[in-house]
Amino acid sequence: MAVDVCNSCNGTDKARYQREDDDAHPPRRRKSLPVVWFFGLTAAFVAGILKPLPTDWFINAVLGFVVFGMLAGFMWARVPYGRLILVISSLLILSIFGVANYTAETG
Repeated sequence: MAVDVCNSCNGTDKARYQREDDDAHPPRRRKSLPVVWFFGLTAAFVAGILKPLPTDWFINAVLGFVVFGMLAGFMWARVPYGRLILVISSLLILSIFGVANYTAETG
């Protein structure tokens, strides 16, 4: 037999977002953003080659990935017009890579 259950408590007679109910419904995992990966990998590439810190190239690449990935994620989620800034700067980075590739092939 079917039982009518309200949508907010699912038949438990508790509010949907109570503290006791948090264990039954773990928080959803956030999706990783492609813009975070793009800026992280680009910064890792640039920091690994240019070596801004007097350490090994690998440490510079990891620090570049972490710092700029976190910065891009913060700007995407919290900064007003952050998405627009990130999209424009990613298009500029891609165009710089394209020009460098074109001039390297043509001489």
